Amino acid sequence: MSRAKPIANGRPRAIPSDALMNHSRPPIGNGVRRSLPIRSAIRRASSAAASQPHGTIEARRGAKSLHLEAMLPQHTGADVFVAAVDDPPPARVEKGENAGRTLTHVRVVRDLKRVARFDQPTWSGDVELDSRLLNLRLVVFVQERASGRVLAAGTWPPAAGM
Repeated sequence: MSRAKPIANGRPRAIPSDALMNHSRPPIGNGVRRSLPIRSAIRRASSAAASQPHGTIEARRGAKSLHLEAMLPQHTGADVFVAAVDDPPPARVEKGENAGRTLTHVRVVRDLKRVARFDQPTWSGDVELDSRLLNLRLVVFVQERASGRVLAAGTWPPAAGM
């Protein structure tokens, strides 16, 4: 089996799969030596993100709406997103490569919408919720447009009685 690898002029060239493997080391993802630098980079990135100023977002759920209030650190423009997430039950796979296994999924996003754009340090607004979203957990996050940095986030359980 061979895989295509782009070269300088942009055209792919076939190379044997054996050439892709360095047999003196385990494949990527399986070796402790390779995972230590990755874990270290993740820790550094997490620490850097935690040291940056964060905002707050609060929500009050109504019968068919969500009232949101956000107070944010200085930013260059932000978007507010609402995600409706579900915890589906485990699924037993009957056919295919996972036949006989039980797969579990955590927090599957069923709906994701941008509900606002703003440039001020504070924002508030009401979001109408589709009836199919009322019995799902809601996740709201505010993301800076230029950098993609998450400025504030929160999660709320399904409405009572749903």
